[in-house]
Amino acid sequence: KIGILSSLAFGSSLPPKDFYIEGISGIDKDDFKYAHEMGYTIKHLAVAKSTNNSIDLRAHPSLVKLDSYLANLKGVRNGIEVETDLLGTLHIAGSGAGQEATASGVISDLIYLSDSKIREVSNNNQSSELIDFIDLDFRYYFYIEASDVSGVMASISSIFANKDVSIESISQKENLNDDLVPIIIITDPFKEKDYQVLVDNLLELDSVNKIRSIRIEPQ
Repeated sequence: KIGILSSLAFGSSLPPKDFYIEGISGIDKDDFKYAHEMGYTIKHLAVAKSTNNSIDLRAHPSLVKLDSYLANLKGVRNGIEVETDLLGTLHIAGSGAGQEATASGVISDLIYLSDSKIREVSNNNQSSELIDFIDLDFRYYFYIEASDVSGVMASISSIFANKDVSIESISQKENLNDDLVPIIIITDPFKEKDYQVLVDNLLELDSVNKIRSIRIEPQ
């Protein structure tokens, strides 16, 4: 869907070339709780942005501010946010799942096809290049499950500092079983290409048991 919208709006290729796609299997219910405590919720976003004749095209879970339009879409509601030059920000919402919504969409398409002359859709815009995902900058939410021992926060913070990743906030939550404690970190923006090395270095610490992370979508 985002590939079609990007082609119509920006002239990117259709079907689009490979772009970053990530599902929701790595998210835990506790992430929603901790995100909410910091003024966020989690949404699965599909994003297309045009910047300097290049296209930022991606689909993945993101933290979004609780007071944002997209954060307040509930249940099966899908939403589209469009940034325009003349009209500002436009919002479109509608049911996006379930038997009734699917049936309505299929019937609408059939009626359109029956009343239309099928023709090839061409886009006169020159196809824009996709930005390499690893060249993008993101703030990150980190859930780090670590041993409840002296100096664990300092050890984790030093890994971030060694990789030149600034920490916006860090907090230790209530202890889990087996003498483990959740540590929640929000970072300043850093390059996506540096993400995996950072995680690998954190996991090398004897005190770190598990890591989950979610990008934070810029507002």
